[in-house]
Amino acid sequence: LGIVPSVWIVLLLQAAVATVLLCIQANATGEKYSVTWSVVAAVLPLNFLFVVMIFSSMKGIHLLSIPMMTVLKSITNVFTVAGDCCFAGNQVSLGTVSALYMITVGALFAGMHDLHFNVEGCLWMLLNAAVTASYSVYSRYIQQHNAGVIASPHALSFYNNFLVIPSISAIVLATSVSSQDDFLHLLRLRPSEWAVLLLSSFMGTLLSVSAFWCISETSPTSYAFLGAMNKMAVVLAGAIIFYTPLTFDGWCFVFLNLLGGMMYVYAQFGDKDIVRLVSVASILVCSLLLGSSGPLRQLRDGVAPF
Repeated sequence: LGIVPSVWIVLLLQAAVATVLLCIQANATGEKYSVTWSVVAAVLPLNFLFVVMIFSSMKGIHLLSIPMMTVLKSITNVFTVAGDCCFAGNQVSLGTVSALYMITVGALFAGMHDLHFNVEGCLWMLLNAAVTASYSVYSRYIQQHNAGVIASPHALSFYNNFLVIPSISAIVLATSVSSQDDFLHLLRLRPSEWAVLLLSSFMGTLLSVSAFWCISETSPTSYAFLGAMNKMAVVLAGAIIFYTPLTFDGWCFVFLNLLGGMMYVYAQFGDKDIVRLVSVASILVCSLLLGSSGPLRQLRDGVAPF
């Protein structure tokens, strides 16, 4: 948000607002939150992953183009599926692999004409992908193994927001040229600007609770695929709201994300023989599309496409 001097101040405000809102919710429903040492030990690693996730994303945005960010963010899905398999024991079917492949190919189509390579930026985004996947997998682990002290997604969201406040406050103090001036700037904001900040904090609270609920009720893998489908909705909404026509590559991104999501859902409930057949066919078709694309042909032949 451009109305504040630092993104960390926005995150600090969002964490504080989320803590207050979840306290009000707990008081209304009779749910009890108790910050014990066992809760702190369980949630602090989640806080650390959250901070690293935000910091690495900021570094990546600074060094990379948006198309390159889109491609590298799709790797998060790969890391999430791998982490879910290794640490939670969830089996990875051929249908899941094919769905993941379609979404990754879609991201490549979306950014293949503007893949400005930057080694440092790519390393930051690979770290971001690994940390984001770890955040999803570990949040499910917490809810499964600490049910006695963290009884619901609301509780986990409360503890996560409450305990991250000291860390973000320390970052604000360490990175700000003048913390006093930054906070005075907040006090001078117009009511409409405060309304935007508070609305974003409210939406952030809903997002936090719904994300933890989705991960606890399904799996980190399902949450990753829902996130991929969300990017498709953002692209379409942006094209409609800002009157931006989608290119062929953009439509490929939307179409392959949609097919990937549908493939993942069908792989969970459909006939296994049909799923295997469709999965193999989709992998072959996506590989042919990828191999026939102009920029990637040039890259394969040793000619830089950008």
